[in-house]
Amino acid sequence: SGVRLFERTPATKIRDRTDVDVLTPEGRVRARKAVLGLNAYLPASRLGVVRDRAVSLLSFIILTEPISDALWKELGWTGREGWVDLRRLHNYVRVTGKRILFGGRVLYHFGVESPQRATPIYDRLYRELIQTFPCLEGVSISHRWCGPVAVTWRKTPIVGRAGKTGNLYYALG
Repeated sequence: SGVRLFERTPATKIRDRTDVDVLTPEGRVRARKAVLGLNAYLPASRLGVVRDRAVSLLSFIILTEPISDALWKELGWTGREGWVDLRRLHNYVRVTGKRILFGGRVLYHFGVESPQRATPIYDRLYRELIQTFPCLEGVSISHRWCGPVAVTWRKTPIVGRAGKTGNLYYALG
């Protein structure tokens, strides 16, 4: 037969039975098997069957103004490699054009909504940028934003099966 897709249909609850019942604001979808593709935009804790697999957190990012050739030389960053540190609340860095993108989860914030008072978070991220690259002190930040990411307990993407009969497939992280 085929597969029926129900795009743009928010799942509000999943009933784990022999068949999978997915409840939505408009009704119910029943299937022998189902695939959950939700990542960070629906916190996994809202759907009981994958609640212990991942959490939705906000990742914060700042982007420097374009950096001069002299400053690049002082940095000694000759390639376009990016990196991530291995702390629990880690930072990640990459080059984009002549700018440095510096991001991190400097505050656990459950859910996908932006926090009301994000300025202190961006200020802390800027301090960590300067702590990492002291020669960038005084370089302005041209952009800043945050967005949800799904983080698994192993901090790696996971693919698996869930449910009492293993008929619910998921990929998270």
